[in-house]
Amino acid sequence: MEFFANLHPKFVHFSIALFSIYILLEYFYFFYSKEWLNKTVHLILILGIFLTIGTVLTGNQAEKSVIEIIENKAAHVKEVLEEHEEYGTLVLWLFAAIAVFRTYILLKKKMTKKTQVILLLLAAIGGYLIFEAGEYGGELVYRHGVGTELFKEKYLNE
Repeated sequence: MEFFANLHPKFVHFSIALFSIYILLEYFYFFYSKEWLNKTVHLILILGIFLTIGTVLTGNQAEKSVIEIIENKAAHVKEVLEEHEEYGTLVLWLFAAIAVFRTYILLKKKMTKKTQVILLLLAAIGGYLIFEAGEYGGELVYRHGVGTELFKEKYLNE
């Protein structure tokens, strides 16, 4: 299962990229209401969700690997890991909810400026959640060395 844990950094960066592009395109669509742009925004959002499912699944495997290594030795690392997991899960659920809402609007052809503003607000919240998940993920890697050989050596040799 360590194979899947090692895929987490690869998945997460594509998820961040796709959701960042989605947010940017959602704002473009607000100002330039072209139908092709609306469909592109929706497609990018759906792709981001599928990749983020992979991100969460590989993240869960990575978490199991970290917990096995630290056991009860590093409570502070576990706390940061839990925050990272919580924000990552919120990212997935929020963008999935946006996709359901957006799909309904597309199918019913009820895209109005009011619904666009709602989508923009939800996208902004999603951007904040991505930032927070990344903040904790960065702390895990750059401050605590999670996912590196040094991390394994430090806690396995204690």
